[in-house]
Amino acid sequence: MRPSRYRPMLETDQQPTRTNRVTRAPREERDTQDQIDEDALYETHTHTSVVRQGTYHPARTDAQATRRVSVYVHDQPRQQRQHQQLPLLPVGTPRPFHIPRWPAYVGLAGVLMVGGWLGIGIVSQEWQAWQDDLHYGRPRTYQVDAVVGHNHDTSATPSHFIVLNLHGQISVIELPAGDPSKTHAYKTGIALLGSSQDLTPAQVTFKDLDGDGKPDMIVTVGEQRIVYKNENGVFSPTPMKEGRE
Repeated sequence: MRPSRYRPMLETDQQPTRTNRVTRAPREERDTQDQIDEDALYETHTHTSVVRQGTYHPARTDAQATRRVSVYVHDQPRQQRQHQQLPLLPVGTPRPFHIPRWPAYVGLAGVLMVGGWLGIGIVSQEWQAWQDDLHYGRPRTYQVDAVVGHNHDTSATPSHFIVLNLHGQISVIELPAGDPSKTHAYKTGIALLGSSQDLTPAQVTFKDLDGDGKPDMIVTVGEQRIVYKNENGVFSPTPMKEGRE
């Protein structure tokens, strides 16, 4: 017969010490509790609507260079230019010479004046040439009637004179009393040299210069003047001296 596992407890017997036994909660409750505890560790109480987070600082190596960025305001370059000093020149170096502006204005005014004067001269010449074309034509021809006592000319039938500038050579043609059959041609010997001299008109006038009662012939071309004496029904081919005028 086997002894019984249970026996009555006597007073003298000491009660066995009971240890606190940890009762494990079910797995689902432990997971929930752990999650709550972890949330409590990261829970932060903020009093504002903005949550400040930490700044991320990437690791930098020693080989990475540090770059500086300079920020300039709009007026800074202008101020630098204002306070910029002129470069110093070596001793004995002449400073650059600045030409004033007023001589340029004076020179420009002089050029304009000369140009205006030349322009006025050219316009004046062209105007005079146009006027001569109307009066004398081309070649330049001057005609006049006068009573000089040749071929019994009268105021009714005066002598006709034609003064011609042909290629700078001045000639006078006389038709006594208007009769072409008794024409006289006088070569004055005046030769005009230079450009446009064939456009210079020549004229004749008649005046008694020696007091013999007969009008003498005076040929005028520009500033030149030649006098021919009236004798023997014609004008002398030899011009009179100016002293006898």
